[in-house]
Amino acid sequence: MRMMQRIISLVSEKRIPWWLSQRLAKYHIEVLRRIHDRLIEATPCLVTNQDDLDFEIHALLGTRHVGMCLWAVKSFLHCAGKRYAVVLHDDGSLTDGDIAKLQRHLVGVRIFRKPEADSLIAPRVANYSHVFKYRFGQLGETDWGRRMSIFSLKLIDFNLLENASKVLVLDTDVLFFKRPDEIIAWIDDKNTRETLYCHEYYRPVLNANQSVVGFARKEEAPLGFNSGLICLDQGAFDLPVFEDWLEKNKERVDRVYTFEQHAYNHLVDCTSQHRALPETYSFNYNDADCIATHFGIKLFFFKNLGRVRRALKQV
Repeated sequence: MRMMQRIISLVSEKRIPWWLSQRLAKYHIEVLRRIHDRLIEATPCLVTNQDDLDFEIHALLGTRHVGMCLWAVKSFLHCAGKRYAVVLHDDGSLTDGDIAKLQRHLVGVRIFRKPEADSLIAPRVANYSHVFKYRFGQLGETDWGRRMSIFSLKLIDFNLLENASKVLVLDTDVLFFKRPDEIIAWIDDKNTRETLYCHEYYRPVLNANQSVVGFARKEEAPLGFNSGLICLDQGAFDLPVFEDWLEKNKERVDRVYTFEQHAYNHLVDCTSQHRALPETYSFNYNDADCIATHFGIKLFFFKNLGRVRRALKQV
């Protein structure tokens, strides 16, 4: 870590070129990832509740995100103080060792391996040609667009391979720091058909070296919501509506990284009941009042894990 601090100092002093600083920044993230992948082993195992028919937590992950996923899910379960059903979706890269680790830390977790999910989903979407192509990497015209179709699992598998009426769509780079009362109330309200989501109210502030030094509130109103944390009512996922949207927007799959997020926004906007969570559920921005933060900037995710680790050790 001392070496990394020295490197960061050299970057700030502009004594190494920009391209090298970017490579070193990625290396720094990987070092932090490996450290915290080991540290998660010292946290207590949590028991999930797979008998819950009303609510499930769903997350998509690969072998590089196993540790992050455990930090994210454990932070939610710990802060909520409840046992909830957890369903994890393999992007195709999870190993048997990854599965064993996830099952050890989240007792009772349901994990869909990619081949199993493929066989279950194919007949469910066979009559929706664009949905089928998107789910199975055939909608894009470029290699990048076809690879990015992996995020279709967040839309399709989360909603077709579930047993609950409500789903928490959770990215692996989301952390919870306080009791999520708004989400718990939504889960417990058997009558609500609302979908809740988070807006991106802040933008990163960069210094001369293009390093993030803080955040400023956006002057303009947020356009759409972030798909890293959605309290989704299952009625929002309408296959015919999704098929129609894909047909009209299929060319964007090759150039828009947030294609899946745009699709979620459209599907939710087509419903009559949806609203934003308070600003204490944020994107990147984090302060003492934040309940949860979706850390699009991974360095901030790892820098905030100490807070989660201390909380978990109190169990």
